[in-house]
Amino acid sequence: MLVYQTDRLTIRELEQSDKNLLVSWLNDPLVLTYYGGRDCPHDAHLVDEHFYQEEDSVVRCLIEYENQPIGYIQFYEIEEEERLAYGYSDSTERIYGTDQFIGETAYWDKGIGKQLVRSMLEYLMNVHKADRVVMDPQQWNIRAISCYERCGFTKVKELPAREMHEGELRDCWLMAYSRITKIREEERKYHEACYENYKLFEEGSWLSKPVKTVMDTLSYFDGYDKVNVLDLGSGVGRNSIPIAQSLKHREGKVLCVDIMQSALTKLLVYSEQFGISGQIETHLSDIGEYDIPLNTFDYIVAVSSLEHVDSEQSFKRVLTNMAQGTKVNGVNCLIVNSNLQEIDKLTGEELVPLIELNLTTEHLYEILNEQYVGWDILLTTLNKLTFNIERNGRQILLKTDCLTYVARKK
Repeated sequence: MLVYQTDRLTIRELEQSDKNLLVSWLNDPLVLTYYGGRDCPHDAHLVDEHFYQEEDSVVRCLIEYENQPIGYIQFYEIEEEERLAYGYSDSTERIYGTDQFIGETAYWDKGIGKQLVRSMLEYLMNVHKADRVVMDPQQWNIRAISCYERCGFTKVKELPAREMHEGELRDCWLMAYSRITKIREEERKYHEACYENYKLFEEGSWLSKPVKTVMDTLSYFDGYDKVNVLDLGSGVGRNSIPIAQSLKHREGKVLCVDIMQSALTKLLVYSEQFGISGQIETHLSDIGEYDIPLNTFDYIVAVSSLEHVDSEQSFKRVLTNMAQGTKVNGVNCLIVNSNLQEIDKLTGEELVPLIELNLTTEHLYEILNEQYVGWDILLTTLNKLTFNIERNGRQILLKTDCLTYVARKK
């Protein structure tokens, strides 16, 4: 049964007729060096025991490259014992594990392992809705670890004496690739392409002008001699540059927080170009991890950034920090996307949206109204928006509810 197929790779479920291939591969000392151990060659009986016992939780597959059988891969949703060992026992994430080897050594060192791992990640995240994929290679196996790191896996923690190999208990690394990693890599590529192809305030992109509500809300501070502003997820300065221009003849600064160093570097260049470098400060950080000083800011802006924190818990924590960091009579201006959908325009297939936090609009309202109880709600508007975007050569229809929410602290 076919599991998935790419241009050159075919992953199909293991069949009885594949048994001799496994016996051949698992009697090759070079293969056994990395998978199973040279002291554990497999005959047909051992292959039966290890690969053909029915386990609902493990999907065992053969790897074909250009229609040639070359190796084996299996995947499974990890169970309680592994969740505990890996430190995920309290997590509600859907976590999958994989194990694999290329048995035809003539296909080593050709980049096929990287293609295999990346394609399996795509499959598990898109089809099985995995939040995280984990592996636990032995620490001496630099070859495998390097491949996994090039695919986006990171070392999470050491697993001492985790696995018996050639008569010795070997230390392993827990390595993980999360849905957040994938999303942020796609976001980085999208934003860097936009920043390279379009200049700030140039027609043709969303960088062409600041958000009208953000600029209109500045009128609440017309009588202030000093205004301190925080722009969470500032990018290259679409909003923070014009805000800083409005402060040019007053005291105060705009602190710009963003996760991309390339964006902040361009922001500083633009601040020089527009003559307001004295009003701009930058801080490199995930906004979900940025500590907002208490009672510091008159105006906090978060435009299409809060949905990029890693969880609902982080979202609520950032809102709390924003509220606590706002002075009395200060204003929070939020624009948040919810109910996101991504649809392949060619096939009509609904895809898993590449967004960290995809709240329903109703739940988003509940969270905001609870957070800002006791504040003056100055503005709430909801717009249903549709965009055409491109992801890795695919034309995607993006639909979203865009909520604008402006509140003033009493």
